[in-house]
Amino acid sequence: MFNRPKHALCRMLLTIACLFWMGSGLSAQPVAVRSGETGQGFLFTHGGICYAVLPSHVAKGAFRAQVIAEQGRSARASIRTPFWPGIDLALGILSRGGDLCEAQLDDLAGPRGAVAHKASAVLVLVGTDGRIERLPMIITQIGYLDISARFSSAEEASARQGMSGGFLLVDGVPVGMAIDTQGGETLRFMRVEEIHMNLSRLLSTQAVFSIASDMNPNAAPLQSGLELSVVSATAVAIGPDQMAENILLPDAAYVFEPQGPAVIELALKDAAALSQVELLAKAKDGQAVPRRVLVQVNASSEGGRWRTFWSGEMPPDGVLDTGARLATSARRLRITIASAWSSGPVRVDSVTVK
Repeated sequence: MFNRPKHALCRMLLTIACLFWMGSGLSAQPVAVRSGETGQGFLFTHGGICYAVLPSHVAKGAFRAQVIAEQGRSARASIRTPFWPGIDLALGILSRGGDLCEAQLDDLAGPRGAVAHKASAVLVLVGTDGRIERLPMIITQIGYLDISARFSSAEEASARQGMSGGFLLVDGVPVGMAIDTQGGETLRFMRVEEIHMNLSRLLSTQAVFSIASDMNPNAAPLQSGLELSVVSATAVAIGPDQMAENILLPDAAYVFEPQGPAVIELALKDAAALSQVELLAKAKDGQAVPRRVLVQVNASSEGGRWRTFWSGEMPPDGVLDTGARLATSARRLRITIASAWSSGPVRVDSVTVK
């Protein structure tokens, strides 16, 4: 060991440093992505929503993706590409998986100082089995929009399919996302400053979430839901064809003008142990997706006490799935919509419970 060349020892020390970093707070943030292609991405949370950033060519036009974090934990994401046409950037909105998101948007703001030419770096990859791979690299070129880096040893690693979207780290800080290969030993990375600027502008503008109106038609509600009936709805529908009862009918929707919190009360045909609720909102042009939502249950058919079952934000893609929760006795269900992602009439397509 003591006779190894210095550069080999440096690579070993760099790998050890990488292992130390990956045991810290950001270890769950790099993810594998299965969409139009298989690639990589990075999870972050903003405004209570978990997102995945990835190259648009990995999505390859698909509306949905599976993201797989360390140890094989996974979640579903809706893919959007609202950025200017020439940028290889896409945003995934996770309908669940908040426990996977630990990083913040500003963790993609870039290092405090300038990245040095020939700086040591690490490419972090996640396999579809959840295993982490750390590949030492050397930065070879730094441009205004991108960074190039080559593998420290061509014998140890070379460019291969599935690396797109992998994040390059310098001293544990993300500096770029892989978007292109420049030969077997070199990758090109979009600088994280460029990624952060585009994401910040997008996520600071609520109205931009009209992009969620292109809801994937393959998204299906929960199957074998419990039988429901609408008891009341406080918000007046915009027309006779958009009444609250439509949330229980196929190919129909409840659409109302927001005038304060909208409360929908439903009754279960029989008392049941309720464990999961899903709301769908396939907003069209000019319509809004609900944002702040409160789901409550009541074990009594009349009177009784309302208990919180779930509270939070519906993702901007219009799919709210509470996931399987601790079963609770219910005869009635109350859904309160306190706000929306954009202006305009609010739309709710369906409510399904299990």
